[in-house]
Amino acid sequence: ALTPSAAPRGQAALTPGELRPGDIVVDAEHGVGRLSGLELVEQGEAPVECLALEYAGGRKLLVPAAEIDRIWRYGSEAAEVGLDRLGGGEWRERKAKVEAQLEATAARLLELVRQRQNASAPALTPPNAAYRRFAARFPFTETEDQSRAIEATLAELARGAPPMDRLVCGDVGYGKTEVALRAACAAAL
Repeated sequence: ALTPSAAPRGQAALTPGELRPGDIVVDAEHGVGRLSGLELVEQGEAPVECLALEYAGGRKLLVPAAEIDRIWRYGSEAAEVGLDRLGGGEWRERKAKVEAQLEATAARLLELVRQRQNASAPALTPPNAAYRRFAARFPFTETEDQSRAIEATLAELARGAPPMDRLVCGDVGYGKTEVALRAACAAAL
C-alpha cells in the first residue's frame, strides 16, 4: 500500500509499496489516472497529505490519503492504458458496461448452480467385498480427518446427490490422493 513517510514540511515522500509514482491507478469515482505522488495541502492548522492523480489533458485530482481505499492499482502495463478525462463521461460508461457484464455473469452462474442442484446422479455404492479389497491395499492407517473425508465422499456418492464439488485439503503425504482413489473405485465398481 502507498504509505506516506516522514518528509520535510511541504514535501511528501512515498515509501516502497504496492503503489508508486507513475503507476496507473483507478479511482472509484473518476476512473483511470496516473499516480504522480503525494502532495501536502494546507488545510486549517495541519497540512493534509493527498495523492496526486493525473488524468488526460494534464488535469490533476488530489485525493486525501485517508481515502486511499477508493484507489487501486490498474492491472495492466502503463503503455497499454489511456487515461480518462477528469469529469468526462467515458469512465461512467465503462463502469456501467462492466457492471452490466458482471450482473450477466452472476446470473449465468446462479443458473448453473440451480441446474446442478436439480441434477441427479446415479447412486454409487460399491460392492462391499471388492471395495474392502481395494482399500486394504493402502499401506497407511487413515487419519481421523482422512476417514471423515472418505466417509463423507462415499455417503454423498451413495445418495446420488448432484454432481460433487469437494475440496480435500491437507499437507503433502496426508492421503488426499487416497480419498480420491477410493471415490474413483466406488464409481468404477
